[in-house]
Amino acid sequence: MGLLYLAYRNDKELKVGKLLRRQKSKLLVSDSGGRTESIKPSAVVAEFGDHEIPAGDGDELASRIERAAGEMDVQLLWELSLDLGLELDPGKAAEEYFGEATALTAAAAARVLLQDSLHFRSKGDSFIPRSRSEVDELEQRHQRELEKAAFQERAQDFLQQLMGGKTSFGETPEDLLPLVGRIESFMYRNDNPEAEKILAAVAGGRPVREVGLEVLEKLGRLDSNVDPQLLLHGVTAEFSETVKSHAMSLPDFSALRETVGRADFRDERTFSIDDESTEEVDDALSVRFGTDGECEVGIHIADPGVFVAKGDCIDKAAAEKALSLYLATCTAPMLPRRVGCELASLEPGEERPSLSVLVVFDSEGGLRDYRLERGTVKIRHRLSYDQVDSWLNDANKPMDDFPEAELSFLHRLAKQLRQRRIERGALIFPRPEIMVSVRDNEISVKRAEPDSPSRGLVQELMILANNLVAEFCLSREIPVIFRTQPPPAAPVEPPEHYEPVKFERAVRMMRPTRFSTHPGPHSSLALDVYTQISSPLRRFNDLAIHRQVAACLEEQPPPYEVSELIEVLGRAEKVEKANKRIEREVAGRWLLEHLRRDYLNSTLTATVVDPAGRQRLAELDYFLVRGILQGAENCKPGTRLSVRVTDVNPRKKRIVLKA
Repeated sequence: MGLLYLAYRNDKELKVGKLLRRQKSKLLVSDSGGRTESIKPSAVVAEFGDHEIPAGDGDELASRIERAAGEMDVQLLWELSLDLGLELDPGKAAEEYFGEATALTAAAAARVLLQDSLHFRSKGDSFIPRSRSEVDELEQRHQRELEKAAFQERAQDFLQQLMGGKTSFGETPEDLLPLVGRIESFMYRNDNPEAEKILAAVAGGRPVREVGLEVLEKLGRLDSNVDPQLLLHGVTAEFSETVKSHAMSLPDFSALRETVGRADFRDERTFSIDDESTEEVDDALSVRFGTDGECEVGIHIADPGVFVAKGDCIDKAAAEKALSLYLATCTAPMLPRRVGCELASLEPGEERPSLSVLVVFDSEGGLRDYRLERGTVKIRHRLSYDQVDSWLNDANKPMDDFPEAELSFLHRLAKQLRQRRIERGALIFPRPEIMVSVRDNEISVKRAEPDSPSRGLVQELMILANNLVAEFCLSREIPVIFRTQPPPAAPVEPPEHYEPVKFERAVRMMRPTRFSTHPGPHSSLALDVYTQISSPLRRFNDLAIHRQVAACLEEQPPPYEVSELIEVLGRAEKVEKANKRIEREVAGRWLLEHLRRDYLNSTLTATVVDPAGRQRLAELDYFLVRGILQGAENCKPGTRLSVRVTDVNPRKKRIVLKA
């Protein structure tokens, strides 16, 4: 009797194939599709001789096996094997169920057992019955999967109708109301992959977050306090419930204050200088005058590491965000408000932890010495830039309880520090900053001048602190993230005052700054080594470096290896670029909306700049925004002229100016 056909296992499938030839350890067969494959002899379930094959037809044999399998009740077989405690192979299963084991019944039993994933699990060539509790659990899981698939199908159909204008929020079926919360969770917190999958299914090639934004708008669930650009770019201003809960559980500093190794600066006349709207106050200053003309300047930086442990849930969230994002409409903070705006922020009248850089200057303003301390500070005064500028510009104006002597000294010192850097080759680019704020759809625009005495004072002292901390870490071989910048591509002479054409030409010569774990010079600051520790409430890099310095001061090993710092700086570089792009887009859009509302058809002064493509451009002198210039064809770049604002389209980022 010749052997013609085999029924064999192929993963979870029973196949019928014609035997072509036997090899040493393999069988060569041709399956029903005519494909040749090699199988192990142990995979064979049943062998069929030529007398068992109807007219030599393999397809008919497969049909007979399928019909025989259809006669079997797998649940009955399972209950029988469970009661008897049997492990079944196909032959044993056929014998128990049909009363005899033939090639046909064995193949039928194999098909049934292979296709069933509920009642049996396979173990080699055998099938073991699952317990009743296992089967119940699997049935419940299967039911949940069916319900989930049905929900997704109905949700997709609903969303397609919604985007097609065929339904509204008031017509949402009750069983689909949870969909709204899931989409909000995905859009606002990035934590619902199921909603992302549903949105992707109806996106039709569009960005998923763009579709999610449209859905929230049409459902009337778009939070008016959140800028849509945040949602489009996947930047969340919120934190998970776990992070928020942990932040709220943190005690005040008074309950955590260390009595050993922390310097006490609470009696110092300490003050902060910041924008009035600032909620994350990172830094404060103090001055202690000596009797011989020397003085000690304290640069006190907030120390959120007291509240945020490396690797805890807040730390992981902050590392992911990397930077606080400041938009015209809202802020997406790096740290939860409980930490960044309350516990660690240097608020007046409150004891706060600090990393303090104490710098000793001689009577000529020369730097004599410095030291770093982990400290406790208590801010006496919270001052605004405008308030300090007002006093510095009119020092005869008396103000009650005001650090007049300290501010006068620091103002002079800051000018000396800047001049020394300029003499070493520092490049100062005096471009004003246009600050746009939107609250309740009301737009306010403020121009911060680069030569503001108060801003220059704070800037120079923060540069000094960052430079000294970099020197401290380098001298002690503490791994940190340095900020470096190669020299310009060509000699650069920044304009003394902001002029758009000269400014742009100078900036084009500058090479970008870089993060690195290796020290290197920062050319535009004219410093041999530089890091950043002055904004730990807003930049994760700064927080990581705080921890490295704190560990050194406590004679502990650094918490970050170089490889970990490389991960931190890689994330920081990526987020910094993205944040700058988002901030520019949002501020630019609202600035154009401000011009559209208040300055359409108004006459303003502008400066002609280099043409972009075929269009000539001019930059509005006060707002520093560029528009298409019509007329004045013969004006050279740098020419100042009066223009009329004839068209503003914020959505298209377009403004037209007519000379």
